[in-house]
Amino acid sequence: MSRLLTLFALLISLFVAGELTAEEVALRNGRIHEVEILESTENSVTVRFSEKKASGTIKLHSRDMDPHSFYSIRNSAMEKTAQNHLMLAKFCAENGLFSRAKGQADKARALDAALVEKTLKMPGLIDGVAKKVLDSARKYFADGDLENAERYASVVLTEFSETPSSKKAGQLIDKIEGKVAEADEKQHQAAVDAAAKSESKANEALEKEVKPLRKAYEKARKLNIDGLKEKGGSKQVKMFETAAKTFESLLKKCDGLQKKYGDDEAVLVEIKRAHTALTQDAVEAWINAGSVDLARGSLKNARDYADRALSLDTSSSTARSFKARVEMAEANSDRWYRTRR
Repeated sequence: MSRLLTLFALLISLFVAGELTAEEVALRNGRIHEVEILESTENSVTVRFSEKKASGTIKLHSRDMDPHSFYSIRNSAMEKTAQNHLMLAKFCAENGLFSRAKGQADKARALDAALVEKTLKMPGLIDGVAKKVLDSARKYFADGDLENAERYASVVLTEFSETPSSKKAGQLIDKIEGKVAEADEKQHQAAVDAAAKSESKANEALEKEVKPLRKAYEKARKLNIDGLKEKGGSKQVKMFETAAKTFESLLKKCDGLQKKYGDDEAVLVEIKRAHTALTQDAVEAWINAGSVDLARGSLKNARDYADRALSLDTSSSTARSFKARVEMAEANSDRWYRTRR
């Protein structure tokens, strides 16, 4: 299966209408309206609304709707053809619903594998999706949402490394890292100031213990980011794996610090903040390693990395989505072998 198909699929526009019952529609501005769904296309939903001051029919463009809301409506309304599944996969990929993009692409392949392969070879389509994902990363960055900015930029680097957007994503990652380091330093200084005000006798001893840990953390984050810029292979996996193990080691040391200095409220707040950040970084690094192996077809390794991520945070939606991608790839692999027996 194509590496890019693992997450994304593309196709030209196709209109298909569908009837649904009344339901809630969520917009990107956060507002929710109860409407009657009249029809849907690959990029819009027509609804009938009735509110206190107005009523009537309106066509909502997908760009104005919450991605999850549009996906739910379109997935229910559309005719289940390979073309429609591909178009919905494209929408999902462009809007960060990567596990759903994978699911829709697999449904399209099951219906018409030849069409999928032909679509993937169409000039400019892969580049177009990569650019839209990068645009989302840039918007999140501009809005100050560094976590999502890094997530989307990382997708461009890992899944679209051969596109022109990849280099720009790497540059954006560097900017994100600069902002993250700046924010970390401010938070650390605030914690130090708070601890100083509390006249904690352990301040000096704690700072001596934390300083080398902070250096190790910065080194591991850099290794994880540098890994995103590698072009696949065992070296890239090793970089992610080393970073993840470092984060896990620092988590254990955080637990030790909490036991030792937990009586100081200001210090405890700082330690808990560090624990959360380390957990998120470790989960991300394991998923990065797994994504490389998933793309290479090393499904057992990919599953192991997914399990490592989930062992750190069972509630992580990113880790759960990645595990679902691995399981879907395993199921597809099993079907492939059965058809050739």
